[in-house]
Amino acid sequence: HNNLAQVLLDKSPERAIGSYLRAIELEPEMVLAHYNLGKAWQMQGEHLAAVACFDRAIELDTEHISGYTDAGFSLMVLGKIAEAMPYFERAIALKPNFIEAYSRLAKSRRVAAVEDDELSRAIAACDRFLAALTGRKKEEGRRKKEEGRRKKEEKETIPDARCPMPDSQLQIAEICDYLAEIYLHLGNALTEYGGYESAAAYYQKALQIQPKNTELYWRLGNCLVQQKRLNAAIAVYRMALTVQPALPQVYFELGKVQDKQGNCEKAIDYYQQVLELQFHGYSQPLLSLKNDCIALEPSAIKLPQGIYLSTWDWLVAAKLDGNYVEIVWKYETEATTENTTNSQFPILNSQFRNSDCGGLTCGMCLHRISKWFDPVHLGWGVCRLSNSQPLPVESPKTFVATIPNGRVWIVPKENYWLICKAIAVMTPDNYLLADVSRDYPGFLPGCEKHDVRKHSVFNLESFPPLKQIEGKVAVLSGLSGNVYFHWMVDVLPRLELLRRSGRDLAEIDWFLVNSCQHEFQRESLRILGIPEEKVLESDRLPHIQATELIVPSFAGYLGWPPGWAIEFLRREFLKGILPSYSYPKRIYISRSKARYRRVLNEEDVVEVLAQSGFVSILPESMSLAEQIAHFYHAEVIVAAHGSGLTNTIFCQSGTKVIELVSPHYISHYYWGISQYLKLEHYYLAGEGFECYPIRQLMYQNSLTEDILVNLSSLKRMLEVVGLS
Repeated sequence: HNNLAQVLLDKSPERAIGSYLRAIELEPEMVLAHYNLGKAWQMQGEHLAAVACFDRAIELDTEHISGYTDAGFSLMVLGKIAEAMPYFERAIALKPNFIEAYSRLAKSRRVAAVEDDELSRAIAACDRFLAALTGRKKEEGRRKKEEGRRKKEEKETIPDARCPMPDSQLQIAEICDYLAEIYLHLGNALTEYGGYESAAAYYQKALQIQPKNTELYWRLGNCLVQQKRLNAAIAVYRMALTVQPALPQVYFELGKVQDKQGNCEKAIDYYQQVLELQFHGYSQPLLSLKNDCIALEPSAIKLPQGIYLSTWDWLVAAKLDGNYVEIVWKYETEATTENTTNSQFPILNSQFRNSDCGGLTCGMCLHRISKWFDPVHLGWGVCRLSNSQPLPVESPKTFVATIPNGRVWIVPKENYWLICKAIAVMTPDNYLLADVSRDYPGFLPGCEKHDVRKHSVFNLESFPPLKQIEGKVAVLSGLSGNVYFHWMVDVLPRLELLRRSGRDLAEIDWFLVNSCQHEFQRESLRILGIPEEKVLESDRLPHIQATELIVPSFAGYLGWPPGWAIEFLRREFLKGILPSYSYPKRIYISRSKARYRRVLNEEDVVEVLAQSGFVSILPESMSLAEQIAHFYHAEVIVAAHGSGLTNTIFCQSGTKVIELVSPHYISHYYWGISQYLKLEHYYLAGEGFECYPIRQLMYQNSLTEDILVNLSSLKRMLEVVGLS
């Protein structure tokens, strides 16, 4: 009956629940049936019933980590924050390895870190939250069933989230305050990023814990305004005023909303309230320079009126088809300049449809791509890629187009996580050119759900100031173009497209790249013959219009270099490679300086690898030429998934690559490079952290998750590869 319910669950949850109940009736102490019934209730949104099932599973098996985790999750959904915390504490205590390693690293991070941005503040608050959550005296051994029952009785005395457990009131209150702080800073970070819907959800969670925090109401109201939910925003602002009537910043926002709705008299009343409060000494501490004024007139530059899916189509319509040069690679299927995706007519904004594409972390697409590479599991979490055939997905067309008086908007990098997240190339008659524009969350090769017409440029309130550039400007900037990997595989290959189009690079006046602040950026451009005085940085000039905007297409899918791009990079950067005698044959690529996706137990990993002759290197401390030489001469490379593996592009055929990954994010980015160059590619999944509600607080995206390497698995990996 339990197995039957598993089969029925997706299509007939009611019948599945009946089967679980029948299984429990037949075997009342079947832990799995109680737990699965809880998951079924959870999926139906019946969280009280789910908690009762998880409690029973825990009573029968006091070391059931998933039972504690899911009970805590359901209590959080019910708003019973204080009740959830002991469950999470127990789930972590049963398998503490990951959190202990994370906390050790967090301690060293606190010494060096400066909390100068909202995400860093959220991470620091999370460190304090975890310290408080796990700091209580740990119980040793298995709990008795009577202890489990007593804990359940104590839990039932808590009426709501604001009445913590009697035996740990101070601790629970402290933990909840840290949790609210995490939610606040995550909401602020997402607001800065433009993720207003997610930000609003975090503010609402924080308000469950701190219902009298007026800053949370103010920020939530501002998020709702950004989503154009003006009536909801008004209601939230008014809730803030019921808590504290003397808030000039809230009256100010209410005035702006009423002005947007055309209610001028109401707007004036609210602004007068602001002036009266200021006269009586109340300040506006929450207002920033961005928010404390009203735009008197809309931006002179309007958002695009529509989209051309193909740059070729716009050029044909504008009678400029001579401004398009397609580049066909000899080993790829020959294509024509005819648009194969749509007609030559532009698509207006009113024709947009919804999209449910999961972006670069889409589980369905990642699974499909992973399946194509056919990883063979060798035991102990060790996998080897076995398929030598290229992915059966047609590469995008490559071309160079010239747009007279073309315009480009490129989001600048603000800090290590607020990176270039959108690029929009626009025509003089104000159409977006979709095939040379990109934004996050992006999409993976072969994705059938991504809608290129839902570009984030259409969510802008206004553009930044426009800079007019006289002359010919070549656009090279890419998403995350400040990151070494994306610089090498997405930005630099566009120069090769310019060359292949027959253009003399010396005749181009300016080359627009994300930035030229890193040494690897300056060094690579020097090697490729681009004078530094001809470089424009889109981080400094995010919105330009050029007399002649020269736009090479993207090299391929984001982060997926095609064969010609790999050959271009090898040809240009392997010139004059240094002799091999001074370079180690076995190298480990350290991520000790990284802000995310770190190896939590890196010191232990280095110690194990050193026994097999590995040398640890830090690529960012080297020149570009030194980095490339290390990889070219290496026979075996061990590295965590990240930019450190970019230089596998310069490895020799047969090199062994061992990639360390999080079990929650196994990505293909370097697999295609290894496949093309005939490298022997393995990956080793780290230990999982099962308490997913806490994991989602620590990492807002699986892409950033740290890696805890199981040392026994690492030793087994070395044996499998023949290195022990």
